[in-house]
Amino acid sequence: RAYIGEQKYRVDKNGGRLRFAEKMSELDAKTQALDLSERKLRALPKGIEKFPQLEMLILSRNKIRKLPKEILGKMKNLRTLNLDLNRIVKLDSNIFVGLTKLEDISIWRNRIETLHKDIFVPLTNLKKLTISANPLKVLDKNIFLPLAKLEELNLYSNNIAVLDKDIFLPLKNLQNLELGGNKLTDLDKAIFAPLKKLKILSISGNDIADLDTLIFAPLT
Repeated sequence: RAYIGEQKYRVDKNGGRLRFAEKMSELDAKTQALDLSERKLRALPKGIEKFPQLEMLILSRNKIRKLPKEILGKMKNLRTLNLDLNRIVKLDSNIFVGLTKLEDISIWRNRIETLHKDIFVPLTNLKKLTISANPLKVLDKNIFLPLAKLEELNLYSNNIAVLDKDIFLPLKNLQNLELGGNKLTDLDKAIFAPLKKLKILSISGNDIADLDTLIFAPLT
C-alpha cells in the first residue's frame, strides 16, 4: 500500500494503483479496493453492494460462513476476491454469476468439501485460482471448462484422491499448477499433455508410488 497525501492506495498485480479503504466508513464513489481482513466478520458487511465500482475485495481472516449471491453478484467490477482463512463450508453454484471481470480468486484454508461443476462458468477472464487447504475431495472433470485464460491453479493440501485424465484439457494457458499435499495415488500418463505452457508443477506430498515416465514428456 502507499499514501499520497491522506489518500491510501494499493497496487494491483498489474502495477496499477487502486484507491483503497480499510473501513466501510471510508468508502466513497471513487474507492476501488476494500480491505476488511481481520475484522471478526461473520457475514458480508451491510451496504457493500452500494459500491459496485470496487475492483478488489479482501475479506481474509474473518469468520464468514456463507456468501449471499444477491450481494456479491452486484459487484460486477471485481477483479480480485480474497476469502482466505474464513469458515466457508459451501459455495452456491451461481455465486459468481455476473462477476465476469474476476481475474484472481483465493479461498485458502476454509471448509469447502465440494464444488458444483458449473461454479466457474461466469469466470471466463479468471487468471489465478487458489483453493488450497480445504477438505475438498472431488473435482468434476468439466469444472475447469470455462477457464481458458487461467494461468495459475493452486489446489495444495486438499483431500483430492482422483483426477480425471481430461480435467486440465481446457487450461491451455496454465503456467503454474500446484497439486501437492493431496491424497493422489495415481495420475494418468496423459493428464498433463494439454498444458503446453506449464512452467511450474508440484505433486509432492501425495501417495503416488509410481508414475509412467511419459507423463512429463509434454512438459519438456
